[in-house]
Amino acid sequence: GRLAAPRRAPSTPRPVTPRPHRPPRAVARTVVARTWKWVLSIVVLTAVILIEVALLRDEIARDIQVVMDAGRSGPTASDIPALPPVVPPAPTSAGPVTAVNLRGVEACTPGQSCAVRVQVLLQPQPEPQTVTWDFTVVDRCTGETTTAPGGTVTVPLGGDRADAVGTVAVPPGDALAVLVLTRAPAIAASSALPVPADGACGPHPAEPPG
Repeated sequence: GRLAAPRRAPSTPRPVTPRPHRPPRAVARTVVARTWKWVLSIVVLTAVILIEVALLRDEIARDIQVVMDAGRSGPTASDIPALPPVVPPAPTSAGPVTAVNLRGVEACTPGQSCAVRVQVLLQPQPEPQTVTWDFTVVDRCTGETTTAPGGTVTVPLGGDRADAVGTVAVPPGDALAVLVLTRAPAIAASSALPVPADGACGPHPAEPPG
C-alpha cells in the first residue's frame, strides 16, 4: 500500500510584545538631554556679544572723552585775540608819489634783518627826482612804533618809479608790521608787511616783582 505523508504540526503564532509605555518624566529627561548643548551654545554666544558691545562702548566713550579734553585744554580760534589793523602813518599817495609798495624778498623773522624790495611809483617830472624813505615797524600787540633806516634813489627826468632792494632791522616781537614811509619828494606810506606772516599776540607770563 501507499505510505502516508507525515503530518506537520500546526504553527503557533508568536505573541506580539507591546512596547513598554514611557512615563512623561522620561520623555522630558530625553528632551533636556538632547537640547542642553544647543541652549548652552546660545548662552555662550549671547555672553560674547554682550562683552563685545561693552568693550566697544567703553572704547568709544574714552575716545569722546579724549577729544573733549583736548578741546578744553587746547586754544581755539575764538581764544586767540584778533590782531588790530595797522593804520599807515601817512596817506598812500601824496604829491608826485602815486603809490608805495613793500614786499619781502624772503620770509622775515622777528629779531633779525629782513631783505625787502621797495618800489615808489611817481608822476614823471621834467627834472630828476630824489626819493628818500625809511622804515616804520609797528608792534601790533603793544602798539609801540620804531623807525629803521631806509635808503635814497635818484630817478632820472621822465622816470615814473624808483626800485630798490635793501634790508631792515626787525626787532623781536610776536606780531610786527613793517611799512615804508617816503620823506621826499612827498610823505606817503606803503601797506603793512606782517612779520611773521602768521604772527599772533599770545599771553606773556607776569614779570616777577622787583
